[in-house]
Formats: sequence, C-alpha cells, structure tokens
Amino acid sequence: MSPAYDILHANHTKRSRPPARRNQAVIKPYIMEFRRMRYGIMLMVLLVTGATGCKKAVVENARRVLLDLMTNGRWIVQTFTESGTDLSGEYATWEFQFYENGTVDGLNGTQKVSGTWAVDEIRLTIQSNFPAGSPAALLRLSETWNITKTTLTYVEAKPSNTNRTAYLKLVRK
Repeated sequence: MSPAYDILHANHTKRSRPPARRNQAVIKPYIMEFRRMRYGIMLMVLLVTGATGCKKAVVENARRVLLDLMTNGRWIVQTFTESGTDLSGEYATWEFQFYENGTVDGLNGTQKVSGTWAVDEIRLTIQSNFPAGSPAALLRLSETWNITKTTLTYVEAKPSNTNRTAYLKLVRK
C-alpha cells in the first residue's frame, strides 16, 4: 500500500487484530459445521413455513399424488386375507380401474361392476363401496381402508374398522 493510503486510513489500521492464521484455525471447524447444517436449517424453515402458511397447498399436493397413483393404470389384488384366511384366489381374475371422478370399475372378463371410491389424504385412507348384489369378493372391499404402506407400484391397507382383521395389497398391473 502507498504511504498516502496509510496516513488517510491510520485510524482503521491501528486496531488491534489477532493474527489471521491463528483465528482461521479456530474458526474453520465452525464454518464447516455451519455449512453442513445450513441445508438442514433451510429444510426446517421450509417445512415450518410450509406447514403453517401453505397447509392447503400441501394437502392438495398430497391429494394429487394419491389420485395420480391410483388412477394411472389398472390394479389387481395380490393379497387379501380376512381373519387369518387367505382369500386372494377370489380376486385372481379381477382388475380394478380407479377414476378421478370417484368411480371405480371392477373388471372380470366381460363382467363390469361399478362402485365408488374416495381418498382422504389427511387420514391416509381410501374408501371404496360396491353396490348390494355385487360379487362377495367386491363387497369385502367396501370399506374404509387405512393405507399402511404405499409405493408407485403397490398399496397395502388394513380396515379402519378395528373389529375387522383384514389385509389388502393392491399391485399396479
């Protein structure tokens, strides 16, 4: 630096500062830790603001995901048990097509039985209802089902009625 610069800025340069290298060694681990934590902090801030300010949008997104999951493609019942009895064979020829308008078709060869279904994205339930006179296999599905596990290719559920012990696994065909 020039002598003129030193004279003009003398009051700023006379402050006592600890040597930079010593402080750098002490501060560097804290900086590195902060850099690792900042992504977690940003995620927490997003979740808090999302949960408080955008709850409706979050719920609508969850609804959209469940609707897309169920309405894209046909589904088959891979496993159905009730009170410890495996009834999966009764569903071997059935396929199910869910529609966004709240209807569901049970298809068995040329036989088609239409029912209704609804999703509750907050409680993570799916309710299905087939009309009286439908085959017994379809009437067993008329229930509110708690979704216990889901992926893009299958849904596992148990009845919300605690007096009923059943297990349902739907698999995308």
